[in-house]
Amino acid sequence: MPKGAPDPLDITSRRLSAFTLDTSVIEAAGFNFANGPLKMLANQLPPWMMFAISSVVEQEVLKHRLAHVEKAEMQIKSGYQDLRRHGGAAFASAEPVRKLDFVTEAASIFEDQLTQYMNLFRSIHIPLTGAGLAEEVFRLYFNAQPPFGGASKKHEFPDAAILLSLEEFARSRQIQLLAVSKDDGWGAFAERSDFIYRVKSIEELAELFENRTPNAISIGRKLTEEFSQPNAALTRSIKQFLQGQRDSIQWAPKPWHNFAARIDASIVNTEILSAVPQADSVRVWLASGANESCVAQVSVIVQLRLTVDGFLFERTAAGWREIAFNAGLVDQQLELPVFLEFAGNLLGQDVSEWSMAISLGNEIVSVDMGKAPFENFKIPGRSLLADFDDLDSDIPF
Repeated sequence: MPKGAPDPLDITSRRLSAFTLDTSVIEAAGFNFANGPLKMLANQLPPWMMFAISSVVEQEVLKHRLAHVEKAEMQIKSGYQDLRRHGGAAFASAEPVRKLDFVTEAASIFEDQLTQYMNLFRSIHIPLTGAGLAEEVFRLYFNAQPPFGGASKKHEFPDAAILLSLEEFARSRQIQLLAVSKDDGWGAFAERSDFIYRVKSIEELAELFENRTPNAISIGRKLTEEFSQPNAALTRSIKQFLQGQRDSIQWAPKPWHNFAARIDASIVNTEILSAVPQADSVRVWLASGANESCVAQVSVIVQLRLTVDGFLFERTAAGWREIAFNAGLVDQQLELPVFLEFAGNLLGQDVSEWSMAISLGNEIVSVDMGKAPFENFKIPGRSLLADFDDLDSDIPF
């Protein structure tokens, strides 16, 4: 990898002029090309940055997305068979459902979504072609060179082909390419490459291009001042947005456990009590040289009241025992990244005069409730966590 992180000269000289995304990074963003971090990149990156996407990544993204559809289709059709078995001809009207091809329809939709996303950038498909590609992949494999490594190195063949084809693309154009991947194999390969940088997340990619020009600083100062005002209109808009999105957000409670017990909780209702943007967390990306549009990101402290139910699994002499517990209330505080897209005369107008769109940085939100909220929950004959000490939650079982 070119030594260190890309410096301002790499960016302003446009030597760094392409980026690529690993499949796992796209999946971590929920395959959400229409909102959130993936969508925001179109306004955060300069217009000369090409999106170089490997044909392997395209196929992997489609395969991973269709796996969920195939599972759902199987459940639907299995359910239909159960209906016919138990209800006979009474459910014959559901017969057309059995003949639907959900996977083919979903594949077309997913391909269109990716194409529309690529159209936001100067995108280029990187095929697995080139003289000597297969030979070079096997050379890396037999010499245990990145991305190959560890006991499962045979699983790295797709990554090797992706990285070699991306490197050849950058070499042929004499440019530098920024790969976004959490995979250590990608990082090790980039360290040996003269053409590939690597960052671990979309957030790190965007941070490299965050505007620190006087105009961007001025716009950021306006937003900071707005968020510093009590009951600011922009703060109210963010809270209203979160309230409107609370049912579509995937709240993912993290199970609490120790060596003797485990709680698997489900969130059945969410109430947004407050949402407070952190004025000192504002970041700005200018999307227009005329200062007519920008993307801003702000961290928002959200106070939630959750209705949760679920199961307690407790260790007994005979094995694990499952005990259901009824719904109860849990108060929880989280910090969420929120994106704001603004348009208007950003330097000459007040914030209240700008047009605005809001989106959430993550549609899957992890909720680590711990043990304390459940100490007052009851099950027949005792409190839910009676007799369980809060030992190290990292002890596996």
